[in-house]
Amino acid sequence: MVCEMFEDSTDQAPIATQTLLWPVGSGMPAPPGVRFWSDGAWQDLQGAIRFTMVSGSVTVTSFDVSAVRNEFGGFTQYASTVVPEPCSLALFYAFAAAGLLWRSRVGPS
Repeated sequence: MVCEMFEDSTDQAPIATQTLLWPVGSGMPAPPGVRFWSDGAWQDLQGAIRFTMVSGSVTVTSFDVSAVRNEFGGFTQYASTVVPEPCSLALFYAFAAAGLLWRSRVGPS
């Protein structure tokens, strides 16, 4: 999987890029791991991240992002945990399946 970090949007050149390779059977990424950064990035507290699968598949359940700013005579860290939303097609299939189950219990009208 390729992880890219952008200062403002994915239309720009990435400010940090890392390719993660998972050793077969380990379930964990190889070093340097899933942490990457760009010094001085996101000082305006906005940015973008893009994950691209090179081969295979992976389930991203959550990821953490943060920006560290030098302010008020010290460092302040702004951080957030992001939980990706399910894709709209998966939601459609879930609602369709629920509708079919409901119809089979109630019966056709």
